[in-house]
Amino acid sequence: MTTKPRPGAAPTVVHVAAHLNRAGFKLARYSERKDSMPGGARVTGDGNRRETVTVQWREDYHSAEKRLYDLGLTTFADLPAHPMEEQRVRDYAAALAPRYTVKVSEDSPGRWSLDLSARAELPARPKGLPSAAAVLRALKDSSGSDRGWNVSAVDQHDHIRIAINSDEGLTPAREVLTAHGWAFEEPAPAVEHYIIHVTGPAPDRAERVRALKASQAAQRPTAPAGAPETASAPQEHAQAAPAAQEPPADTCSVCGREECANEVCGTEPVPLVELRPPVPERHYSRNGTSFRVGMRVTYRDRTGFWNHGTVDRIERGDDGRMMVAFTVDATQVAPARRPARFMPNEPGKRRPKDKPEVWTVPLDDKDLMREQTDLGK
Repeated sequence: MTTKPRPGAAPTVVHVAAHLNRAGFKLARYSERKDSMPGGARVTGDGNRRETVTVQWREDYHSAEKRLYDLGLTTFADLPAHPMEEQRVRDYAAALAPRYTVKVSEDSPGRWSLDLSARAELPARPKGLPSAAAVLRALKDSSGSDRGWNVSAVDQHDHIRIAINSDEGLTPAREVLTAHGWAFEEPAPAVEHYIIHVTGPAPDRAERVRALKASQAAQRPTAPAGAPETASAPQEHAQAAPAAQEPPADTCSVCGREECANEVCGTEPVPLVELRPPVPERHYSRNGTSFRVGMRVTYRDRTGFWNHGTVDRIERGDDGRMMVAFTVDATQVAPARRPARFMPNEPGKRRPKDKPEVWTVPLDDKDLMREQTDLGK
């Protein structure tokens, strides 16, 4: 049984860029840093055709400069198109095809782009298909956050698309999906990541889930020998416990001391202590980044500086939000958020702080991140 197909909606620049980002692709505005995957997706709209959105791959400045030097050229106008541009655009098309009508075209020799428009009918969603959030939660709970491989998942109409950015995470991801009883297939990998499509429940999902729960229950720590009786103890033991805990008649009913006799503490009631929920060891921000006490973080302030420090504590504030307190011991000029085109955009020199100070910021602050290791000049 499947849900009924429905007509598709017209694409917008915001929705297309957000979908590519959740699908594991890097956007062009985040491509100014030096890494192994240069460039990113550039999503633009057409003023004359409001129902059409164009997606291109934009090479970043550092990659273009390096190719210019390797080819012995002097101007960017003579630089040929990147040899992987067509493949990257086709990777975008594969991720967007379940939602939009995609047309891939070559604008000039080596320059590729794709035009998106609304689909007449969206694919039907199979019954039992899990949500992307459930799949992503299962992968992160089993892998942890310090494995060195990043994973993202996005809801398509007839499957869940999983992007894995490291080959070390491919085998563990297969094992997790198999243990949870989800059927999946592996298309050809994209340039930036490996791809797994979750297509629905496996025929023997019920047996796999029972085996998984039994394995998790067996791994839980058991109570040591000689431990106090639990709630499953015989009823007579549970009834006898309150009587054994009653203090003798000649002791204080407030503090329990025999010599007090209500002369020191009187009959004032014991003040109630507000109990806050226990704070877990790891905390995840809204975008999925984990933070823990002792790790190094970077906070970009409003003046354009990176502030590096070590997390001292993570606690719940008076307004109910999780707050991160860290000691700032180094500062650095941060790269511009939107640099000028074809201009280098590198961070400044890292400088130690003479007097370290403690900063407290919300856990979900968009400017709080793991420590940036760009050393600058």
